[in-house]
This record gives sequence, C-alpha cells and structure tokens, in this order.
Amino acid sequence: MITSEKFLKYKNSKEIVPSDRIRFEEMGDNRFRMTIENLTSEDAGLYACKAVNTSKDRKRVSDDRFAPIFNVPLHDRRIPEGNNMIVECFVNAKPRADIKW
Repeated sequence: MITSEKFLKYKNSKEIVPSDRIRFEEMGDNRFRMTIENLTSEDAGLYACKAVNTSKDRKRVSDDRFAPIFNVPLHDRRIPEGNNMIVECFVNAKPRADIKW
C-alpha cells in the first residue's frame, strides 16, 4: 500500500507546497492526484511522479515483491494559461512505495 504521508510533490526538483490553487489528493487504489487551478506562466515546468519501495521490516523475505509499476504512462501536455491542470499517478508496488511529485 502507498501512504499519503509519503506523498511528496516536486516541480523542477523543488518541493511544491499546497495552496489555494494547488491541491493534492489520495484517491484510493494507489491513485494520487495533483490539481492546479487557473494556470499562469509561473506554473510552467517539469512535474514528475516517482515511486520508491520502502520497507520497515528488513528481515522479511518474500517472493511476492515487485518494483513500482506505473499503470498509466505520463505524457507531455500544453495547457493554456487560466485553465486548470490535473495530473494523476497510478502506481503498484510491493512493498509499498513512496510517491514523489
């Protein structure tokens, strides 16, 4: 399972702080959403979704582990100023993965 407390957000390698225009939501089923309302030229940049396996129980050995898998590929998009942008990330991993934007 992926937990929201490990859900970090980045734009151009800098952490994004939620605001009245920028929201982050955990949608369930390993799906996370970032919404930016009323885009401006300052919102232009590289947004990335990254998943990293974590495990607190390092002694556990299991054959059912697998690396993070992105279920929906991300594509470059151009969105005009003033419009809203929604980016969703779907990730499966075992053990759980950290999501980083």
